[in-house]
Amino acid sequence: MLACTTQIEAEIRRRLRERFGISLARFDYMAQLYRYQDGMKMRELSRYLMVTGGNVTGLTDDLAARRHGGAREAARATGAPGSSA
Repeated sequence: MLACTTQIEAEIRRRLRERFGISLARFDYMAQLYRYQDGMKMRELSRYLMVTGGNVTGLTDDLAARRHGGAREAARATGAPGSSA
């Protein structure tokens, strides 16, 4: 049973990466946000995904950078507030 589950998960990971260029973790993240369209706190998201707050922050930063074409890096380069420049 475990071997079957592992194979299915590996196939899902492969298809997500090949077809959409995303990881299973990113998919899970986006699926939770889709389910709670009014938004949710990072702590809640962390609990639903069963990962640490640091993992949620990393996924959030990565998705934001992809969506905004590296907005964080641009802010850092210009010395914008909160950019750690």
